[in-house]
Amino acid sequence: MTSPLKSLSSMQRAWTTDAAGFLGALLRHWASKTLLLLGLGSTFATYIGSYFPSFAVPRWVPVVFFAAGLLLGVFDLYRTQQAEANQLREQLTAIQKAEKKAALVLRIYEHSAFMRHATPDRKITGTYLHFRASVENKGTRPSVIHVYELRIHETGTNTKVTPAHPTMVQGPITQWAVGMLNDDLAADNYIRVPPGHLEGPKQLRFSIAEIPPPDCYVLHGTLTLIDTNGETTRADFELPEHP
Repeated sequence: MTSPLKSLSSMQRAWTTDAAGFLGALLRHWASKTLLLLGLGSTFATYIGSYFPSFAVPRWVPVVFFAAGLLLGVFDLYRTQQAEANQLREQLTAIQKAEKKAALVLRIYEHSAFMRHATPDRKITGTYLHFRASVENKGTRPSVIHVYELRIHETGTNTKVTPAHPTMVQGPITQWAVGMLNDDLAADNYIRVPPGHLEGPKQLRFSIAEIPPPDCYVLHGTLTLIDTNGETTRADFELPEHP
């Protein structure tokens, strides 16, 4: 605990420092204004003396100039400090108004693919999309992604979707084992990304009802992610068909 004597000593040092700074600044402003007034007075006295030889500068004039210089110096110092204070207030207001926000970056990696859903009797019922993806938050606010939008050129898909969590996908010919709980980017349908954090690469999976044409072996489109504050990130993709 700080003793009263130490606190008083600290206050005295701070007061001495502030007083010295104030007097130094005031002296500089006073000197500049006084020299300006003395220069102007000397110039006028010289010209007036050349036309009126009997003219003499009253003894009180320098005192008036020194006093006027002091007043002008105080006023100039006040204006300077007010301008600095206003600038600091504006900067503080700008900082306070600066809203923290997330800055999301979605990346889609190799080993992403799609497979046509099929029943055991090989009837195709939809399409499974398997992304290997990561989301990075370069902002200053945590992000919780809860909206997923898919646009696929080959199937005409342009809709919101919900992450899927299958462990096995039945295709027309083979089955694809895809389920790994610790490798699911949106395990509970949300992607939570703290500030300055990279989540992934992990699996991000969707199932849609649309079916690609029989001769389509690559899907092209855009995946868009939106968080609870409306921050958006998107990435184009090219998904080959899983063999």
